[in-house]
Amino acid sequence: MFDDAVVLTPEEYDSFVIACLETEFDAAYPDPADFVRDDHQRFLDSRARLLTSGAAHLDDAVAAAKQLSRDEAVRVRALAAFTRSRPAAMFDRVPGEQGAASATSRASRPAALTEVSEWAVDEAAATLGVSGRAASLMLVDAVTLVEGLPATLAALSAGDISPAHARIMVELAGPVADPAKRREVEDAVLPRAARQTPAALRAAVRRAVARIDAGAAADRLAKAARDRHVRLDARDDGTSTLTALLSTPVGRACREALSAYAKACEVDEDGNRDPRTHDQRMADCLADLILRPHADHPAVQVVLTLVAGVDTLTGHGAGADEPGELDGDLVSAAQVRELAYQFGLLPRPGSTPAAVGDAPCSAAPEAHSTSPVAESAAPATDSTSADEDDARLAALRHEELTAAEELTAAYAAGGRSTGTDTGSAVRAALTRLLDARRLIDTALAERPRIAVVDQLRGTLLSLTDSIELRTAAAAGKCLGPPGGTDTYRPTDPLYRFVRLRDRRCRFPGCRQRARCCDLDHQMPHPHGDTAHDNLACLCEHHHRLSHQAPGWRLHRAADGGLVWTLPSGRTITTYPPAFGSDDGDTRVEAPPPRTGRQRYDDLRTAIANSRPTPRTPDIPF
Repeated sequence: MFDDAVVLTPEEYDSFVIACLETEFDAAYPDPADFVRDDHQRFLDSRARLLTSGAAHLDDAVAAAKQLSRDEAVRVRALAAFTRSRPAAMFDRVPGEQGAASATSRASRPAALTEVSEWAVDEAAATLGVSGRAASLMLVDAVTLVEGLPATLAALSAGDISPAHARIMVELAGPVADPAKRREVEDAVLPRAARQTPAALRAAVRRAVARIDAGAAADRLAKAARDRHVRLDARDDGTSTLTALLSTPVGRACREALSAYAKACEVDEDGNRDPRTHDQRMADCLADLILRPHADHPAVQVVLTLVAGVDTLTGHGAGADEPGELDGDLVSAAQVRELAYQFGLLPRPGSTPAAVGDAPCSAAPEAHSTSPVAESAAPATDSTSADEDDARLAALRHEELTAAEELTAAYAAGGRSTGTDTGSAVRAALTRLLDARRLIDTALAERPRIAVVDQLRGTLLSLTDSIELRTAAAAGKCLGPPGGTDTYRPTDPLYRFVRLRDRRCRFPGCRQRARCCDLDHQMPHPHGDTAHDNLACLCEHHHRLSHQAPGWRLHRAADGGLVWTLPSGRTITTYPPAFGSDDGDTRVEAPPPRTGRQRYDDLRTAIANSRPTPRTPDIPF
């Protein structure tokens, strides 16, 4: 009747019994703790009840964790069975065949998936709604546990260990090549694994592997050295983590060198102490050593694509706080404006016109930035002498300085007045600056472009510049996407438009930036036009998947979405990300129930249609 026992005195018990007898039928009985008259005893009873109930909640959490482990074991077996149904020998092109995966791509695949089709990871990622990297890790863990670590999988199925424990076993014991030694490692560590935290288990497995499989340690070190890489992971606060995987001696040497550089600049030439911390100076020294040109190394150029609204750039208007994008990574409005100041795209508020004119020359010459997207070359001149060239450049320089002075004046006015006049002045001065056509002595790699966007849907309508925009307005013409071409390769304006519209690979969940993608014809050329409504950004891997993977189909919907049909019949439709957001709309539709015969016929048709017509050197896909 009651969850916990409460100690009552005889008088308190009598009162409690009377209250129970007076309770209406089907009504809740009174709480015996309410009849305790001694305050100290009431406190002790309340604490005892809390201790008991808290322990019961923890018991429920333990039971749920054991059930999660059992469910994880079921998921692992299902994923391993899926990989066995996707053998590479039946689904992939053999090395050397046209369109097959490159040797570099094959070498980068996990060893556990060498016999599995290269398209299996993409199918799992699209079906489970995870990234390709996460899907690859899931399949590797599943294959390793089922085929290489059966005792670990049995402990997971029984709920004795957590998925985190199993992941450590896969990571450390899975690479042991000899099956007998793997079993020996499992026998050594699993009996205590249920009583250990994941960190303690990791230490125990490392020691067991080092003792039992000492001969293969050198081979694993060599493989790890071959996997060295550099990664950039964007964080939520506007910063990024740059990670370099190196051998331990090299990594330690690099860290100590950075520490020495940071210590050397702790005090400047005048004896003033640097206000930055040691870690901050180390990070700044790393960036300086990489980006600054040195006597024994030639300077390199870095092109960054900055996408931002006018309100964000100027700091005025309703969208002044709207963040921008730098090569696909989110950056705050303040960071967008600071980049514009540092690279001389806009004058810093409070600076003098002379300083603004010199800003493009002094801004990091090896780091070139482009605003939304850009046209690469300034218009050619027909002058026939060096004097005429100098005069024309001087006129362009004067035009830029005039626009910069107007923009500086507008910023100065913004500090003294309020209202919409200041914002209008800033926009007018920014328009004058966008009209300047010279790129010499600026941080621009290409001319800035203006993206005309549907304000309701956030879709890209046109990509133009200020001159073309005014010309179209004067002629009463509508702006739209660039026209198509009869050739296989798109024109530069068409290439820029599609790349800015899609911004990432259009495969479900793929985050590859458009700069690293191909432009794929949904209707193969020459049967389909080379036009914006027949082109989409696909990374090299998913470009090959759309043409080669058996059972996959891709077509473009009437509203511009790319409809991916998986071998299971499930369809996923992807759309370009709207401006002001990062991810596009992704719609998933489950197929209607089909009979076994229908599924068999569908699969045969898909496999028969998955091989396109013979390719040519000009059209490799």
